[in-house]
Amino acid sequence: MTYKFALAAIATTAGSLIAGGIAASPAGAAAGAHGFWRATTATNTQITSSKQPATLVRDPKGREHVVTTVADSTTTSHIVYITHRPGGDWIHNRVGAERPDGIIDVEEHLNPAGSRVFALFYQCNGIFLSAASTRRADLPHPQLVARGSGDCDDDSRYRNYAVQYAVPLGRTRIGVLVRSITQASDTTALWTGRYGSTFHPGPPIPSGHDFYPIKVARDVATGRVYVVGVGNSYNSDGSVKSRNVYVTAREPGEKTWTPLRKIAGLGDPQHGFYVEALTAYRNHVYVGLERPVVLLDNTGHRLYYVAGRGSTDWRAPRPVGHTNSLDTQLQLTVNPDTRRLHAAWSRWDKTAVSGVRHSSLGSSGWAPPRWFSHRYGTFVTDIAFKHNGHVVLGYMDEN
Repeated sequence: MTYKFALAAIATTAGSLIAGGIAASPAGAAAGAHGFWRATTATNTQITSSKQPATLVRDPKGREHVVTTVADSTTTSHIVYITHRPGGDWIHNRVGAERPDGIIDVEEHLNPAGSRVFALFYQCNGIFLSAASTRRADLPHPQLVARGSGDCDDDSRYRNYAVQYAVPLGRTRIGVLVRSITQASDTTALWTGRYGSTFHPGPPIPSGHDFYPIKVARDVATGRVYVVGVGNSYNSDGSVKSRNVYVTAREPGEKTWTPLRKIAGLGDPQHGFYVEALTAYRNHVYVGLERPVVLLDNTGHRLYYVAGRGSTDWRAPRPVGHTNSLDTQLQLTVNPDTRRLHAAWSRWDKTAVSGVRHSSLGSSGWAPPRWFSHRYGTFVTDIAFKHNGHVVLGYMDEN
């Protein structure tokens, strides 16, 4: 049996972490180096100088946690865990031994209480997990969740800066989307377990419409888990009628997923929305979408969101406010303190202003966006919040 995960990565040039600390520049300044950055409206802070995927979370105590990798060669790399306490320095710690993969997609989550970090690593030879208390500055050696094909030379692999295949299920439990391929079947399930224990597959996710899961999220208030992805509708002769976005959900304690529900489509047999983001809180669900450039309409909008309540009540896609055809890389999340939806995206405009922008959705619509950086070729990866409601963004600069 072969296990795969929905998206993977391609080889990138080797990079290295900044030695001895961090580099900071005022917000809006053109950052002078590529790598992973932490941004507020006041400052942009360079965390690494590597182009390898990285991700950031912020716990309730104000500690920030970054997981990334450093490529030692085209075929090997090592994992680095970077932490910061309020008023302290950034601490860099290597995690485990050298990994037999030149590029590793990474994913990071906090448990619902914000007291534990889950770090996942998607390698050509499998999915690996490390987990520890947020009080620690290091992570234990990653354990195997599901074995991969081991095909590290697969040309279809490409870099993904915003992986979302895993979801915390409790204080120590986590679920991971795993695709299992045999000669007789091709199924995807949410495998669940704890660090240090064996993971087991749950009920298979519906596979009709050639459904391909892309994102998973959990509503911590209801316990409901959502999976969103892409699939097809067909004509009577078996040809593809439209590429669509579908969602399925599973209630706590239920043994099956709900039937696939179409929530978006462009009526085109070759092109459909890209799924960019998924977030859920207190029975409100939001899916972030990107319209293909070849199918832009006369409004010029490229970034959309679909709002749902529960697992059955969904609205039609709406444009994200203050965006246009030059915007990409949409991220969405809900601030649990205010229950407002927040959006961050990248504007790629070589003739004018480029960079990272942020807005939030209130009762009167989308707030005027704010710039968090002015730099072409950036990818937003994370949205986090301080206690005062101020936003912290993580983004990758590929320049």
